[in-house]
Formats: sequence, structure tokens, C-alpha cells
Amino acid sequence: MATDPITVQVIANGIKALIYEMDAAIERTSMSVIIREQHDFGMSLIDERGWVISGTTFTGGSLAEYAAANPVYPGDVILFNDPYLSHGEISHLGDTMIAVPIFWDERIIAWGIAWGHHMDMGADAPASMPTQATEIYHEGLQIPPVKLYVKGELQRDLLSVIARNSRTPDMMTGDLLALSSAGKIAEKRVHELCEKFTGEAVLETFAILFQRAHDTMAKLIKLLPEEPIVFEDYMDNDGLNDVALTIKATITRKGDRVVIDYTGTSPQTEGPVNYPVN
Repeated sequence: MATDPITVQVIANGIKALIYEMDAAIERTSMSVIIREQHDFGMSLIDERGWVISGTTFTGGSLAEYAAANPVYPGDVILFNDPYLSHGEISHLGDTMIAVPIFWDERIIAWGIAWGHHMDMGADAPASMPTQATEIYHEGLQIPPVKLYVKGELQRDLLSVIARNSRTPDMMTGDLLALSSAGKIAEKRVHELCEKFTGEAVLETFAILFQRAHDTMAKLIKLLPEEPIVFEDYMDNDGLNDVALTIKATITRKGDRVVIDYTGTSPQTEGPVNYPVN
């Protein structure tokens, strides 16, 4: 450990503070009720692999794939909402994710992530959650990873296409810009930490935080009994067929690892209640 423990903790607290700052920025600058008042949004700082350093959002492994296949520059802002291309990091089309690459020494060391549930993505029904949907094309506009900003310049044509496909275009535009601003806050604060403590110290703190999370989870897992724990519950129907659906999970601990077995859960349904495994 090259960095002293006190410096590591100061950097860790700085990372925690930037998450709070992103949260406040989204709440204060977004335009839709669902984000501003219901707080259906999240933000995080992830490393270049997509591992969550701190925050309240999904992993970002698909961003590492995007950066490996496409040129990414300082000032870029990536936007997407595709559940399939994101490997389930996005759960439905109503959630769009904004990702700001954070460079140091000419390489990406982290991403500032912000996502929000929009009022409307242009689906069969207002609010983009039609209970009669049988395929993703009924649920609104699908956006693969694209650049909303290129080297700091807003791509207004792309923004206008997205807004045009929403029943609430002003809210859509305002919310996307609010999420983008939150990602830029993460970039600014990480740069400040690197300038004050060096980039090496910040990267070492990332690694220490990952190890702390790993060790804490291992301790929590060991609190579980070794005999299997079974949970079972039901949904009334899938929105189309009036047949109850079973959700069943069996948790089995083996040392400091856990196996979750979903055997007994109902198969994929015709209606729009299926959810990615992860």
C-alpha cells in the first residue's frame, strides 16, 4: 500500500461526497415529476472495467465494451437505454443512462454515471409501460450507446430525435441535460482528487474500496445458515394472461459464497413482466 491510510480515507470520502453532489444536481435541475420528486434516478462512479466504486446505480461493463470498440475522447457523453446491449444493466426503455468518461494521463480511469426514469419514451401507452406489450418495440424508443456530446459539443440533432419521440419532449430534454451535468460533476471532482493527491493514489483507493466491499460481503454471507433458505411468492398475472406466476429462489451457502437457484420460477411470459437475471 503506497498511499497512507489517512489519505485513502480522505479520497474515499471525496468520492462519497461527489455522489451526494450528483444526487443534488439531478434533483434540482431535472424537469419531470418522476425524477425530481419521486427520485427515480441513480448515479455512481465506476472504474474503467465497469465496477462500481461508489453510488446507487448499475454496473457498467457495457461501457468498457463500447470504449474498446469506439474512440472516446474527453468531453464525450455516452447515452443509451437498450436492455439487451447493456446486458441488463438497463432494466427497461424508460431508464436512460448517461456516462461521462473520466480521463487522467490520457486514459480512462473512471466513468461518471447517471440514469433516470423518464416520463415517456414514446411507447404504445403514455408513460411507456404498456401492460399489453408483447415485445420491446411496444415499449418505446431504443437507444444503443451513442454520443450525446462529442468533445464537449451537444449533438442537438440526436437530442431533437429523442425529444420528438416522447409525449413530454421538454421534460425529456431537461432530464437528459440534468443527468449529463451530474456526470460532468463526477469528472470534475475526480480530476480535483487526482490533482491534489495524484492519480496513483486515487486508483489505489479504488482498489482498496473494492477489497473492502469484497471482504464485507464475505463476512455477511457467513452469517447465513448452511442449510438452504427457500423463498416463494406470486404475481397475479403477466398483464395479458390471467394466470398466477411463481417467483422462487433457493439460497445455499458454501463457505463465503452463495448460490441462488431459481428452479421453480415460472418461465418467460408473453406479457411485459420479464426481468433480466442480473
